[in-house]
Amino acid sequence: MSNVWYGSLNNRLAERSIQPKPEIGMGVTQCCYSDRHPWEIIEVKDEKHITIRQMGCERIDKNGMSDCQEYRYFSKPDGGVKHLVLRNGRWRDRIEEAVYEEDPNGEYVRLFDVEKKRYRKVGYKVTNKLGCDGWSLGRSEEYYDFTFYGYIMDGIKKFIEGKDYKCRMICDSDIVLNFRVVKRTEKTVTLLDLETGETSRKRPNVWDGQEVCFPLGYYSMCPILRA
Repeated sequence: MSNVWYGSLNNRLAERSIQPKPEIGMGVTQCCYSDRHPWEIIEVKDEKHITIRQMGCERIDKNGMSDCQEYRYFSKPDGGVKHLVLRNGRWRDRIEEAVYEEDPNGEYVRLFDVEKKRYRKVGYKVTNKLGCDGWSLGRSEEYYDFTFYGYIMDGIKKFIEGKDYKCRMICDSDIVLNFRVVKRTEKTVTLLDLETGETSRKRPNVWDGQEVCFPLGYYSMCPILRA
């Protein structure tokens, strides 16, 4: 994590504050560039290694595109899981990468991915690579910065950095594809495939009042990811 301060001052102060001793059930806040997202501790290995799970939240105020935001929080048994490590007084998340092996039987998990058709995912491994977001223990908080790119601008719903999205294969609705927007610019979004760990940059189009993109490329019957 850079020592250069950037984004929200509140977020940078929170991630650099003195952190409480972790306990199971304690709230955790993910401090992004200017947004914040709620998590909770589900396992404490020791004082420097914990496992957290993403919480669900629902906005309950009626203030619209305002900084005055109030949310209702709840646990999500199927929420995403991250492993945090305490380094130099700051909590950092350890990046997970997909693990593949060659399939000698020719049975492929993702037939639509030509480059990966001879491999199948056998799980994930936790690496020593650290994510760029900061983390603050002691409370769970959600906050969306409406001044950053804009959630809805000119009536268009846009992709949000740090948010997860999913879509289905048109030819097989049982196949669900999960992606996370890890970077957002004015004209492009960078998607992280939560199954393969691969990233790709896409240029969204506007359709029916919302941004859409083609995460696996544009072809007949291709899946469409919607904001």
